[in-house]
Amino acid sequence: MMRKKGFSLLELMVSLLIISATIVTTIPNISQAVKLSRRARTMVTAIQLARNMLNEVQLEGKISERKDDGKFDDFEDFSYEYKIEKVKLKEIMIMNQDEDSNLNTKGDLNVDRLFKITLGVYWEEAGSERKYEVFSFLYAQK
Repeated sequence: MMRKKGFSLLELMVSLLIISATIVTTIPNISQAVKLSRRARTMVTAIQLARNMLNEVQLEGKISERKDDGKFDDFEDFSYEYKIEKVKLKEIMIMNQDEDSNLNTKGDLNVDRLFKITLGVYWEEAGSERKYEVFSFLYAQK
């Protein structure tokens, strides 16, 4: 007797069912991974743009109190806004004070040539505005 080689219709249907179930459960995970990857790439871009902007301001040489905003040349989807202001001694002491200590500083003494820059990088993502904000201290040269 000769044996027929091949698959029966039932075997094909079961294998198609297994393959389709695998695809149906995998596609949403792939979609989510793509979204998270895009979000991470955008955040890394924003962080790098903020670092570059801080370096540019610091390398200008003449640091003074001011505000500025605009768009990045090569990254039109991203905009920035920064504010440079003189640092007050009281502000530094509050940042460094322990919970148990008392702040006994009177007035807002300015520290010569020490400035605080607050920088925000903005972009649009999924219909809402996103923001990465960072601050740093800059020391102005004479």
